[in-house]
Amino acid sequence: MNKILLTFIIIASSILGKAQKAYLAEVGSLVPMENFMPDKPCKIVVNLNLTINEFGMIDIAKTEDMYMWTWSPYEFPLGNPKANGDVDPMWKNSNPLLKMTKEAEGIYSYILTPTEFYEVKSDKVYANDIKLLVKPKDGGGFGAPDKKTEDLIIEIDPPVTVVKLSCFPEGAGPKKDTILMSDADPFSIIYDHKAETKSSLDTVNDFYLFPKAKGTDGIEYKLAANAKQVVNFPELRMVRDANDVFTGTMIPEKIFIMPAGVKVLEMTFQIVKPYLVNSDDSVDEILKYTYKDSNCD
Repeated sequence: MNKILLTFIIIASSILGKAQKAYLAEVGSLVPMENFMPDKPCKIVVNLNLTINEFGMIDIAKTEDMYMWTWSPYEFPLGNPKANGDVDPMWKNSNPLLKMTKEAEGIYSYILTPTEFYEVKSDKVYANDIKLLVKPKDGGGFGAPDKKTEDLIIEIDPPVTVVKLSCFPEGAGPKKDTILMSDADPFSIIYDHKAETKSSLDTVNDFYLFPKAKGTDGIEYKLAANAKQVVNFPELRMVRDANDVFTGTMIPEKIFIMPAGVKVLEMTFQIVKPYLVNSDDSVDEILKYTYKDSNCD
């Protein structure tokens, strides 16, 4: 992607859509997430305290062991050593192999290597995500109330190959008070599609930004939960001009809703096509932008 133009442009004013609440907590997550690789071990972590608790799982977990029940990226049939249940009916007899580890009250985990556990290639993990629920060994049903969480989806973004680091320059003037100074200042990212060398993006005519921010409190903030959901946020859609150049504009403090006193420390931006499935649907380069008053070597 040596020829692709990806730049930051600060602009004087802009009217953006109403910012959405930052996506801060997840019922199900992966550790690690930022450097996740489908062929490397990871830990699935489920917080029952954040589930809808329709079936009383928080209380059930106080006295019973919890088991993972998973069907994506692949579900094993009855008789397979990795099937969700080891005896028919499977729902009432969870497989001991899928017993989860209690990390804390209401917090359960399961360690696996996705490609090995599900016996699929990496592209299937990226395309289908990891889908599961948590239940006790006997999930009820068959005339008795079900015992389970809601269906949980851990959405997995495809990898990117390059991260570029940029820093806001020091402001000009005696007070160094140019619009380059604040996360309240609007700016644009410009992407020259004509210079794209990735063949899978040759005919794409619609792109979105997937921005993430790190606050001065050390917490990550996002508008869209992941790159697959950017289409739900019109303010992340880039505007295409007659020269096939795309521009995305935003005001960081309005996109990333943070607690009082917390400012944006650094941001990363990925450019993706709508309904991203795998790395073919995204620009290979992620931009990382760090404000001048933070560590930016």
